[in-house]
Amino acid sequence: MRLRLSIEKNFPVFCSLKMKFPIFPLNGAILFPKTNLPLNIFEERYLQMVDYALANNRMIGMIQKKENEEFFNVGCFGKITSFAETSDGRYQISLEGISRFSINKTYKTDYKFILVEGEILNFDDPSPGPRDVILEIKASGMCGTDLGAYRSPNGRVAVGVNKIDGPVIAGHEPCGIIVEVGSAVLAEEAKIGDRVMNHHYDGCGTCRHCNTGWTQMCLDGAVAYGYGGHGAHAQYMKVPAHSVVKLDNKLSFPTGAAIACGTGTAYGALKRASVVGDETIAIFGQGPVGLSATLLAVAMGARVIAVEPSSERRQMALDWGAEVVIDPSSDDPVSAIKDLSHGEGADKTFDCTSSIDARRAAVQSTRIWGTSCMVGVGGDLHIDAMNDLIFRQLNIMGHWTFSKVLLSDCARFIADRNINLDDIFTHEWSIADAEKAYELFDNGKTGKGVFTSFNI
Repeated sequence: MRLRLSIEKNFPVFCSLKMKFPIFPLNGAILFPKTNLPLNIFEERYLQMVDYALANNRMIGMIQKKENEEFFNVGCFGKITSFAETSDGRYQISLEGISRFSINKTYKTDYKFILVEGEILNFDDPSPGPRDVILEIKASGMCGTDLGAYRSPNGRVAVGVNKIDGPVIAGHEPCGIIVEVGSAVLAEEAKIGDRVMNHHYDGCGTCRHCNTGWTQMCLDGAVAYGYGGHGAHAQYMKVPAHSVVKLDNKLSFPTGAAIACGTGTAYGALKRASVVGDETIAIFGQGPVGLSATLLAVAMGARVIAVEPSSERRQMALDWGAEVVIDPSSDDPVSAIKDLSHGEGADKTFDCTSSIDARRAAVQSTRIWGTSCMVGVGGDLHIDAMNDLIFRQLNIMGHWTFSKVLLSDCARFIADRNINLDDIFTHEWSIADAEKAYELFDNGKTGKGVFTSFNI
């Protein structure tokens, strides 16, 4: 759930908690908020806030003051069921929700109330249509794109078409085991017990792009699971049979989840740009996608220059095979890359940041006749068309995820070379801790996370 607004004054309260049902649905789904309330509530409007929460099925949480710092007290979080003023001038509030450190205890302290936008909902376990399969999710990765929906006022981002009205289960890096198949699914396509990744899109199935495995490019508009259709932050997920790709037994489920989006995207970009072993390439950004690109490019035999402001990520890039790392906050990456390439620039460059400055530097640090590939999602590209592009005979391309064939090829590439991809994850979570996981992720306090437990 997402915290939305706060009252600007403390109130002494009793907090009576009753553990009735968890804040996340019983099948382990995490929901994004549907609306944003631009309210500014002061003390005199306190009762109005409580009335609003009661009438509109909203959540209430509490923030405790400690050493002039605010922190969210997850022990007091839930839906208001009753509210009254006591004889000694305090407020007694009964909450139905989740308490992680105590249940049925009364606290007498100063709290600040916040209104949390969200709902307590249960999703029925999915049932397959004739051409669907049901996955029991074993790993569901967290992607930077998820933060777009997490931060969005309506819980949505413009990725594909919407298949579902209302709340959508998040997660578009699915990996698991098939536990149920539809009546029209052939055994050659999918069967119970198969370990699979999911190419997280569905389309018309008949256009030229669907027929070549690029479902996300469907001419009729594609559904992206986790955005326009229910995703993988849940115990079970329904997907079309055509979208599952076998996972080699040598690969773990978290590795499969990474390949199903970020790492697969990096592999697809390297193949699109036709990277070969005698080339020098520069990769801007060493987040999960950029770091995957470094790892895979090194495995392909290329010489990699990694550009990254974070010292921790620069060290990871070195550990994963980059020959040189550049800190763009202290060195000009364009000059540095040219100094490392006989004054010409890199053969290929890849921007995995979506930063305007990084994209411009990626273009400008590419040699004449070279290729610069834009991989990071969002942002703009600002270059001098004459001097940066036309007069240098440059190729600039955009790359978005991968086809089903490339997804399979990436998994095979990693398995055949015994590449350890599990280390790309810095945090492994239970879905019960999804609230904390996304809050830390949103604040940039974690690397790449993955959900591997779906019990509440």
